[in-house]
Amino acid sequence: MNPTPDPEKRLALCMIVKNEAELLGPCLESIRELADEMIVIDTGSQDATVALAEQYGARVFPHQWQNDFSLARNLSLEQASSDWILFLDADERIDPASLPLLKEILNDPDAAEGYRLQFINYIGDGSAPIQSPLLRLFQNRGYRFTGKIHEQIETTIAAHGPIRDAPVIVHHFGYLPKIQAEKNKGNRNITLLQTELQAAPHDSYLRFQLGRSLGIAGRHAEAVREFEQIWDHYEKTDPKAWPAYAVHAIYLMSKSYRLLGRFEPAAQWSQWALRHWSTAELFFQHGVNQQSLHRYAEAIGAFTGCLRAKKDERFVFQTQVGMESFLTMLQLGKIYEFCGDAETARAWYAEAFQHSPDHPDSVYRLVRLTPDPESLGSFLRSITSPNALEAFCFGCAEIGYPATPALLDRLEKKGVTRSTRNARLRYLGRHGDRNEWTRLLQNDPDEYARFIECLVLLNEQDMPAFRKKAQGLQKYRAQAEAVQAVLDNRPGRPQAGLVLPLCIDFSLQYVFDSILLSFSPEHQDEALLEAQKAWKQGYDFARSPGNCGVACDLRTARALDRQDPLQARFWLEKAEEHGHTITRCLHRLRWERLAGDAEKYKIVLENALKEFPESLLLQKTAGAQ
Repeated sequence: MNPTPDPEKRLALCMIVKNEAELLGPCLESIRELADEMIVIDTGSQDATVALAEQYGARVFPHQWQNDFSLARNLSLEQASSDWILFLDADERIDPASLPLLKEILNDPDAAEGYRLQFINYIGDGSAPIQSPLLRLFQNRGYRFTGKIHEQIETTIAAHGPIRDAPVIVHHFGYLPKIQAEKNKGNRNITLLQTELQAAPHDSYLRFQLGRSLGIAGRHAEAVREFEQIWDHYEKTDPKAWPAYAVHAIYLMSKSYRLLGRFEPAAQWSQWALRHWSTAELFFQHGVNQQSLHRYAEAIGAFTGCLRAKKDERFVFQTQVGMESFLTMLQLGKIYEFCGDAETARAWYAEAFQHSPDHPDSVYRLVRLTPDPESLGSFLRSITSPNALEAFCFGCAEIGYPATPALLDRLEKKGVTRSTRNARLRYLGRHGDRNEWTRLLQNDPDEYARFIECLVLLNEQDMPAFRKKAQGLQKYRAQAEAVQAVLDNRPGRPQAGLVLPLCIDFSLQYVFDSILLSFSPEHQDEALLEAQKAWKQGYDFARSPGNCGVACDLRTARALDRQDPLQARFWLEKAEEHGHTITRCLHRLRWERLAGDAEKYKIVLENALKEFPESLLLQKTAGAQ
């Protein structure tokens, strides 16, 4: 007689909602296939949230909100009769491909007591999504949450059985600017945490969550103060015994210092952390910090360490998706490209592309550094995603690839986008028919095109025409006014970050020079900070122009790439006035090679190795001789 198979385990979805009619449907749809119960605690919705939840078969329980998340979560737990509990918020969705795996976990006889699911948090500013493992799935054995804000249950569950990571993907959209603005969750959480800390001022975990929330809100100076208090609390204890959140606090403190433009303390904290915990996240953080300080050899060492480091299950960090692979490879490529080693840069970009063919940045950079434009056709055949295809076209426009207009025609047949229009403008403005470029600008309904016209007029120093054209701007008025402030030699430094990346992007030498001249040495830190803010909007190396020496490095590299010895020498000498760096040694070596002076090349290399004996790039250069 065959034994009766065990019945399948049941799953209860538990939620807290308020005015979530716009987001709730996709969330419930993503899990309805597996959820045997849907329990929704409504804290006072005024829209169609309740009716929508009931349409999906959810049981809705009204609850008067009392600024206590644990109270509301536990109310939902009390209503659940299933074997497993899954908690989701309305702005989260289970990935359809993860449903079979989730079902396996529910019915696994050797299942853990709880599981951390992999949350993909979308930021919406062009940055890679942030990945974080969160405990949201656990067996229904009477566990309850504690804490009014950032409620906790993990410690209680872990006392009764293991908690494991599961590769179940949950997409989280709550950090998108539109949702953040509508819900005002950040300010709400900060207020609740501050209230909690008044009652429990020595609770370091609450302080960590407050610092983290302040960082998310962009209030980094306040975040640093909270993280420093956690350091004060644990300073005299063995770092190996620190709780995971305290390690995470050091990681976030280093990040906040960097975002404040205080790169030296940022690097000091990440370096201190790496002495005790060799995690990929800390290596990556240290690499970015060293890159911000233009210490490229140290940055290369840190990024290489990130690729080699193994994941440490003791720590739960929020990290950008791809940090342990293609994002780090892209950073390595950018450093080598900046230092003039196009071949090594291209190799790293190719590695990044292999790991993430859909990521547009690796595609764009590979195209720009392609030594043989005729090979672009075969490269194009390996690209499948629309975003990567647009990046391919931008790269082609940059280098003047003759087939660019045809490629853009092909894209526009699938639906005209802002990216394809901008790529066409870039191609025509640099390599094509100037009259056609002007016609497109005049006929483009988007204000962005008129703003480009303003920048061109600035570069031609036609100030009356610029002022007339700028008067009609709305969306880009702030940028135009910032340009005007700099050119009029008025206090324009806080706005300069809006202008610097545009100057780089459109090669506006007149405006660019004016901005550089407006920064005296004592204001360079401020300039770097403002330019960094602009860089976060998606422009490469916008931090650098605030430092005149680094700006000269950029121009030297461009002149060397064009094999223009006169311009290269001019900008190299200007750069060397700001001190000797590894980058400038490499540029000097490239210039001597371009000038054909083998003896001088040898002397420069020997001196550079004496000055920077630990430089990996210089060692590689010497080994190639």
